[in-house]
Amino acid sequence: MFDSTSLPESAPLWFASPDDILNFESAPRASLHANFRVRVRVSVILPFFNEAKNAERTTAAVNEFAAANPEYHFIFVDDGSTDGTAQVLAEHIQATSRRAKIELLRLERNGGKGRALREALSRCLGEFVCFTDGDLPYTLDHLHLLGRGLAEHHVVIGSRVLGEGRGGG
Repeated sequence: MFDSTSLPESAPLWFASPDDILNFESAPRASLHANFRVRVRVSVILPFFNEAKNAERTTAAVNEFAAANPEYHFIFVDDGSTDGTAQVLAEHIQATSRRAKIELLRLERNGGKGRALREALSRCLGEFVCFTDGDLPYTLDHLHLLGRGLAEHHVVIGSRVLGEGRGGG
């Protein structure tokens, strides 16, 4: 678990260029996160596949949320997109995410959402892990509800269907 007490107060936060972000898998893990000073409570994985049209909106929403909630860490996973999604994500993460814990994992070929989640799990820094689709079908404020639920339960599942009273058998 990350221990922020071992860092000097003057430790800089990590910044990356778009090239660093696109080549994230080759960067050493310890050096990338050694300078985060806020303890990460929740890691959030957002898988993307050919979602260039949503990438700018999503990065803007995540950046705004992360700036107000520094205990969250976001991992965008591009699952081998062919429409420029990774580049759009990298550019917008670099342009807007100056102090937030947001990173991009780029997978060279499409392997499906399960593989994207599995690859991202090894990069999670939080006590808890959540995931939602890259097009943000839920507002990020729902993460607070999930985080509270995870503090008391091993698994928490959000569902629009159950929330509307249409499911559950």
